[in-house]
Amino acid sequence: MTVALAAHTTNWGRFNAKAIMAVLVDLEQRGLLTSEPHPRHPDDWRFTLAVGKGDRRLTRVEKSLVGVLFAKRTTTDLAAITKAVNPRRMMKLDWHIAKEQTGLGMNKVTGRSALITLLLPTLSLALGITCAALADRIFFEGAYWVAICCALYLAGSVFVVGGPSGARSRRIRALLVQARKDTVNGGPASVAGHPAWELAVGVPNAVVDRFAAEHREAHRRVPYYYDRRYRDRWNTRVHRSLHPPRGRSGHGSSGSFGGGRTGGGGGGGGGGRR
Repeated sequence: MTVALAAHTTNWGRFNAKAIMAVLVDLEQRGLLTSEPHPRHPDDWRFTLAVGKGDRRLTRVEKSLVGVLFAKRTTTDLAAITKAVNPRRMMKLDWHIAKEQTGLGMNKVTGRSALITLLLPTLSLALGITCAALADRIFFEGAYWVAICCALYLAGSVFVVGGPSGARSRRIRALLVQARKDTVNGGPASVAGHPAWELAVGVPNAVVDRFAAEHREAHRRVPYYYDRRYRDRWNTRVHRSLHPPRGRSGHGSSGSFGGGRTGGGGGGGGGGRR
């Protein structure tokens, strides 16, 4: 499983600010990205691609994300990233994530589950409609039967989502949740000392700050990651871009890592130069 898929799964099937930073941190730790203090904005960072955007070491998801964050440039920062990410552009990543999930057997559709998926909600709906049509001959008002129809349809749909086809996805999500708990409490599945995975499994801010001191060597290569104020700015601004107010395609709302100052700089990676 890649860091991108883990972060996407932890966040219930969406790319949030933390997931995007996790991918960038992973790219830097693998030597595909570098970082340096921003030459014009103190306390911010500039990120530079160390490979071509079509490099074969990049997964499809990573290529898609790099295409969004870097566009026609080889360098970027937080100001440019907040302009680049929006729901429409990020939808492309969901397509590539879905293909990666299929490769891992997540959401795998067997013949039996496909039959249930098609028939159960349909039969529930048909039963509800039939009951509604017979409402004049019995004592219930038609509106009640419409409500029953909707309830049956929803019950069938919930069964499908929670059925055999989603079992592997639930197991993987449970493993990621356990990894987060073990990272916080020092259990066997801990990913402490691996910044990209700390982000991917959703380690809380306070724990990240503790790891910055305990795992200096691992975090030294990604100083922007364990800079609490920078993470706060990153999450506030990127979250705002990913969740714009109604009627806008660009920016709005609040942060997910914590709310800090607004500023420039870019987001994530490991192994960069200072």
